[in-house]
Amino acid sequence: MFLELQKNILILLNHIVSSNLLVKYLAFFLANITIFIVFLLLFIIKTQSKKIFFLKRALILSLSVFIFSYLISLIFLEKRPLYIIEGLFYKKSFLSLIALPSFPSVHTALLFAWGMLFLTENKRIAILIIGLSLLCGMSRVALGYHWPIDILGGILISYIIFSFSKKYLWQL
Repeated sequence: MFLELQKNILILLNHIVSSNLLVKYLAFFLANITIFIVFLLLFIIKTQSKKIFFLKRALILSLSVFIFSYLISLIFLEKRPLYIIEGLFYKKSFLSLIALPSFPSVHTALLFAWGMLFLTENKRIAILIIGLSLLCGMSRVALGYHWPIDILGGILISYIIFSFSKKYLWQL
């Protein structure tokens, strides 16, 4: 039943995206380009005096989220929806051509983790980044790159890694 619910959500979002050319391009942008824009924000927004300290935390957090997500993906080995559900509209990106497992969404995990990192510095920017992470996740579902549970998994992983990093790793 849960798998059927995920499939129905994915098909609904995919149908919405495929119905309008502007929405297609917006979804592709949110799903693939948002992560690079937010990554650049990490470098641009911080003042020079605090930049090294902040970037050190961002690097530790990013590497931790990426490595942990990758290890979890090796356990679950979930295929991406675009390889399972026939008739889905999807726009391949240069990064999504790699047939890596679907769970968890690393894009969503990194964006959400960066949003939580900004919560310690600038709440307005944090809310913007967390909102973008949710839009990125929904777009990745709509384009068939991920199942809805992959997005939730990415958010959960980033929360766990952020909490652990804040408590233990940032003290190093």
